[in-house]
Amino acid sequence: MALLLGVGGLAFVGALTATVFARLVGVALLGAPRSAAAAHAHESGLPTLLPMAVLALGCVLAGLVPRALLGLGAPVVAALAGGSALPATEALAPLGSMAALTWLLMAVAALVGRQLARQQPVLTGPTWDCGYAAPSPRMQYTGRAFAWLGEQLLPRALRARVRWVHPPRGAQPGPSRLAATMPEPVLERIFLPTFRGVADRSIRMRRLQHGRTHLYVAYIGVALILGLAWATLHTGGAS
Repeated sequence: MALLLGVGGLAFVGALTATVFARLVGVALLGAPRSAAAAHAHESGLPTLLPMAVLALGCVLAGLVPRALLGLGAPVVAALAGGSALPATEALAPLGSMAALTWLLMAVAALVGRQLARQQPVLTGPTWDCGYAAPSPRMQYTGRAFAWLGEQLLPRALRARVRWVHPPRGAQPGPSRLAATMPEPVLERIFLPTFRGVADRSIRMRRLQHGRTHLYVAYIGVALILGLAWATLHTGGAS
């Protein structure tokens, strides 16, 4: 049951990652460039790409041979949890075969697509032009519009808060503005209040720190005396 829940959690994380990267790709790669810097963008150099390639290779190996990678951490699991990771290792063995089959199917699909592309002319044009004859960067869809469907699957508390700053009015409206903010309920309602409370209570401890060396020496002396007293009482009780 734990393994099934883990696989379901991994599938959910994968779907959420795909949704996030759909918006990231839409913002960074699709559509017309919105600035001169974006129009002259180029790929990074080898020092930047090499660490990314190593991490990507590690992800591929984790999918192809999960049993071997989990076996490397089996001694640590046995030492900390007092049990064996062998059942989980054996359960992950079929995932490697499934991953290898998936990669094989993707490679075959890529080869077939490449052959078909050679036989038929490839037409290029502006992306996300929405049928306009001469679209400008300000008229095209953004990554947020591309990820709108994924946002509709989220709970209402996690959806973007949209409000009109200057809504269009009249038959020939002038410029209008639309503002949207993404809520962070976990950050705003749990983490920030918790850390603010800890910080407010920690400020009161500043009374113990005056920047005076003799007070710090006194603290050490008091702690040493209390420690010796506790050790003496503990030893006397044990004897």
